[in-house]
Formats: sequence, C-alpha cells, structure tokens
Amino acid sequence: MALHSLEIIPGIEQSSREGKTYEMKTTFERPRALPKGYLKKSEFADFTADQEAALV
Repeated sequence: MALHSLEIIPGIEQSSREGKTYEMKTTFERPRALPKGYLKKSEFADFTADQEAALV
C-alpha cells in the first residue's frame, strides 16, 4: 500500500506535465479491518467506542 501511495506523487506531476491521465502501475489489497475491541486491548486503552469506530 505504501508503494502504491508513493506512486501517486510522480503520477500527479507526470499527468500535469503531459496533460493526460496517469494510469497507476502498482496495485495492493486492502488490509482487513482491525477486530472490534482491538484498541481497548492495546497500549491505546484510553480510546472510547466512538473514537474506535471513527478509525474504521
């Protein structure tokens, strides 16, 4: 996912320079969501349920 994100930067520059759409070369699979309650079991135990839901 990081490589895919980094490809966007030169892609935007190339697209603006050439005046055409840049076609991404990299792909990635979206990672699975963290299990419900994960943050409550971690070092970030001060999160409320609403704050945890906002991360999903």
